[in-house]
Amino acid sequence: MRTRQPLFLLMALLLSPYWALAQSASAVSGNASLTYHKTANNRPLVLQWTVERRGDILIFPAGGNFTFNLHTDHLHPGAHVGPNQIHVQGNLDVPGISGVPAGQVLAGIIYTVEGDTPDSGLARISEKIQIINKSSRDIPLDVIGMGSKPDDSEYVGPPVTDLEYPKFQTMMGASALFSEKGSIAEPPFGPLTINRFITFRGFNPQSSLQRVTVRAGETMTVLTELRLAAFSAPATQAPAAAPQ
Repeated sequence: MRTRQPLFLLMALLLSPYWALAQSASAVSGNASLTYHKTANNRPLVLQWTVERRGDILIFPAGGNFTFNLHTDHLHPGAHVGPNQIHVQGNLDVPGISGVPAGQVLAGIIYTVEGDTPDSGLARISEKIQIINKSSRDIPLDVIGMGSKPDDSEYVGPPVTDLEYPKFQTMMGASALFSEKGSIAEPPFGPLTINRFITFRGFNPQSSLQRVTVRAGETMTVLTELRLAAFSAPATQAPAAAPQ
């Protein structure tokens, strides 16, 4: 489903081994924490989600054109976002599109972790992506939210967790993508394009990869949530009737 990248792009993506990460940022909430790792040359690498006593759940962040083309130059938890949030911001390259000056396509992401009470095993994380096309050109993009299963052409890092293997509970996910220009709350009212809403179990499926066009002056938003859902307690059998 995705565009294959030449091997030399992989080498550029990972100038150092994945264990020699250039920078990371972490946020904590209740019984859970989330850490965003990027590579030595400021590319997104992996999300490290930790829920009590369940070990690390390593998750591939937003994919498609984000894998190689997002330059992260602003990364931190808290401050102007919530204490349980991580802010990622930078420029998005648009390969194959001529006439687009550098820095004209801005990308920002906020990751949120929401833990639950101790011993519940419940937690959720969300990824909000915002792309602003400040250029005069329409920008085609391939976009998929976090939680997909990457292939060898786009990822060399610690093995992502098999989200389809129920060793830690059931992983539920949902993703939505829409583009807008201007406001729908006050004039002059702008247009709104809503793409498919997707719900899934386990990995965010590659069939949810969407090819979209962010038109000049538009803002595209992608929302993805992953949550751990506790197994239901087994039903209690009714006591046997007393003998007559």
